[in-house]
Amino acid sequence: MNFDFLIPYIDKLIYFILILLILYAITLVKSKAKNRALKSDIKEITDNKEQVISKYKKEIEEIRKTHELDIARRKYQYESKREAYYKFLMFLDNYNAKASSEMTEKFFPLVDEFMSSYLKASNKNSKKEENAILTRFFSKTNKVTKEAYEDYNKLKMETNTIKLSASKKVLEELESLENMTKEGLDEATKMMKRMPTLILSNDKDFNKEYQDYIEIYGKKAEIIKKYLIEFMRLDLNQI
Repeated sequence: MNFDFLIPYIDKLIYFILILLILYAITLVKSKAKNRALKSDIKEITDNKEQVISKYKKEIEEIRKTHELDIARRKYQYESKREAYYKFLMFLDNYNAKASSEMTEKFFPLVDEFMSSYLKASNKNSKKEENAILTRFFSKTNKVTKEAYEDYNKLKMETNTIKLSASKKVLEELESLENMTKEGLDEATKMMKRMPTLILSNDKDFNKEYQDYIEIYGKKAEIIKKYLIEFMRLDLNQI
């Protein structure tokens, strides 16, 4: 085939081919650059993804540890407070039982002893012996009273122990318990001091007054204990 007709256009063809080659080279370079940029972007995205995953893994782990620590703390707080409340209620039951038994086992026998001894001394018309019996009676009742106040101080020590972690409502009932117990002891002490005079004057209202006092005190103690237990239960449930 004769291509002589192309000879006049050879320069233009070469120029055209060079332009095509240059355009191809430029396109190739751009494509490679684009691929490199894309690879770089992909690497950056991958790195960022790994960083984000690592960051959230750490945050999730910290949240989990914090949650576990909070659960452990609340569990310890619940168990320690429950144990403290339980021990206090046991102490309170023993305190009330001891107070009741000592009234029966110590104080009433003193009254019986006083009445019997004083009656004998009175029949002998011996003022000296009567005074000695009165002195002995007051000495023994003072000893009983002293022991009662010592037990009350032990009760206060027990209440102070749980006041450190008790709720506001529990604190209020503990204060009521302390105040009522102190008032009860003070009133009982006054009655003991008045008792010989009232017995000797044959005051029949005294026994009723004393029994009424014991009954009222007992009811108050039960009411306070009831509320105390209820507020302790609520306090534990809120942990």
